[in-house]
Amino acid sequence: MKTESNPIIQSGSSISECEERGCNCEAGAPVRIVPGKPRKNTSTLSIGGFFRSFWQTPDLKIVLLGLSLLVLSLFADRLGLQQPWIMILQLLLLPLAGWSIFKDGFRTLFIKRRFNMNTLMSVASIGAVVLSETYEAIILLLLFTLSEALEGYIN
Repeated sequence: MKTESNPIIQSGSSISECEERGCNCEAGAPVRIVPGKPRKNTSTLSIGGFFRSFWQTPDLKIVLLGLSLLVLSLFADRLGLQQPWIMILQLLLLPLAGWSIFKDGFRTLFIKRRFNMNTLMSVASIGAVVLSETYEAIILLLLFTLSEALEGYIN
């Protein structure tokens, strides 16, 4: 397995030493790069690793349950359920599919008094429900949560 150096940056170097080592700092900050201990390269990404990290995150387990209920609601009319029951199933599915997004979005909005991406996605999903587009709201939340899972796995 490949190893790579883990450099340690220490203050106290002169600017000329910094230029000799190729620091490329624009401010000319007096830093010194000291080679660290070699470490194993763990940046290899795989599908198996993603699914292992997926199962370790409780919010993503809820998303999987939400996705299965979404599939059930898509075929509910073929199973004989009438439209009011399908709508109730979808409205119960919304908080389940986007719990982590709603929780973080509204906490950021009401406690920190800021907007973030989760706040905007929460508002978008509520707007889709108001426009009677609950399928789109659920899919929006599920895809956004899945994209956050992929981003978390890569980082």
